[in-house]
Amino acid sequence: PMEFSDAAQARVMNDAINTAFVTTAGDQSLETLCNTLRWAYHRTVEILTPLDDSHFQPGHYVYERTSSVIEHCQEHIDVHLSTFAQ
Repeated sequence: PMEFSDAAQARVMNDAINTAFVTTAGDQSLETLCNTLRWAYHRTVEILTPLDDSHFQPGHYVYERTSSVIEHCQEHIDVHLSTFAQ
């Protein structure tokens, strides 16, 4: 489903997506992984661009999911930056 009724379901989906990406990543180079993520981000923008502004209001699924994805990515960025800083 595109939506989940509670935070636990969303966490399970996020964990599944992370696991799928790590599994897919295998032994690929960082450059290849970055290119894959860039392609995914560009594709997401292509999907979202034609949507009416009303979809991007708090409480609407597209707004909430997009915000959640950004927060999730930021968590990964924070973890990796803190690893490099050590």
